[in-house]
Amino acid sequence: MSKKVYVIAGEASGDALGARLISELKAKKVKTSGVGGPLMKKEGFKSLFPMDELSLMGLTEIIPHIPNLRRRINQTVDDIIAQKPDMVVTIDSPGFCFRVLKKLRAKLGKDAPYLMHYVAPTVWAWKPKRAEKIAKFLDGLMVILPFEPPYFEAHGLKTFFVGHSILESGADKGDRAAFRQKIKAQKDELVLCILPGSRRGEVNRLMPLYGQVINKIMHTHQGIKLVLPAVDAVKEDVKRHVKKWNCTVKVISQKDKWNAFAGSDIALAASGSVALELAMAKLPMVIAGRVGKITGWIVRRMLKTPYMCLINILLQKQVVPELIQEYCTVDAIYKELNWLIENTSERDIQKSEFDKAIAMLRFEKKKSSKVVANVIVSEM
Repeated sequence: MSKKVYVIAGEASGDALGARLISELKAKKVKTSGVGGPLMKKEGFKSLFPMDELSLMGLTEIIPHIPNLRRRINQTVDDIIAQKPDMVVTIDSPGFCFRVLKKLRAKLGKDAPYLMHYVAPTVWAWKPKRAEKIAKFLDGLMVILPFEPPYFEAHGLKTFFVGHSILESGADKGDRAAFRQKIKAQKDELVLCILPGSRRGEVNRLMPLYGQVINKIMHTHQGIKLVLPAVDAVKEDVKRHVKKWNCTVKVISQKDKWNAFAGSDIALAASGSVALELAMAKLPMVIAGRVGKITGWIVRRMLKTPYMCLINILLQKQVVPELIQEYCTVDAIYKELNWLIENTSERDIQKSEFDKAIAMLRFEKKKSSKVVANVIVSEM
């Protein structure tokens, strides 16, 4: 009888991880079902409900959606109990996923399927006591950063470093020449790639700010071309904001993102895994982002690391300028972005440091998704 795995992803990055995982599990004749997004659906996956209902961020920002989230949690738990999978694999999105897993554990106890989570909460950055709490309801944990296992193993949780799946993304495979020809960029013309995030709340918070910065940059530097890869879920929001900017921005599909990275010279991006994608593409960047004021106030007081950008965290020094929360201002972003535009040597420094950070994310030169699939099969 074929093994069955119930997979849950709650946002775009988890959808990408889930799609690669499902592809590997299919090759091992493992059946999958659960909750996922468009990339997982391309692998033949049927989602219980639309994943974008879960793509929320911040603490206070979630409050209006709590009734629907509770309903979806209960619906997911009931579906898992009905389907009786051999394992439940939740991917990131701990706000939703951990509630599902805890309810399953409470309802089924020892009769629950193997409960595995993929991508650990950042206990090394804030709320370290979470490691002990999740060890009480999880059977296993797969982590993507090399320094994470000890935090969870200290509490008896079986933890596997599986490498970072972002190395399979293709972020380093873009076609520079073809993209620049497509946007009619001249040989020496600088292209700036703008990445305001993949969540609606994040995009609507950052785009007005980014617009002020870009208008200022374009006033200082004539002839820069602007590109903005946008996921489908926020594309209309992005276009609405761009119309208010005093410059021309080429809004492109997410599927052309890697080519945009290859064809660009500098990036302005929200905080998150996009920093690793940009590092893979060797695209120098400035990271700038905000969450709601109350969320920011809470997180700031819990934070255990001086950095938010994963490149800086891995290297334990600031290589990438990061302007977060109250430091995310028009003048501050403009200053860092302008410095990168005017100093090619600074860009070269970032590029050389990117290689060191990316090398730390590999697991024995193996594809992360294969490692993850092997762990799942061996633990069922």
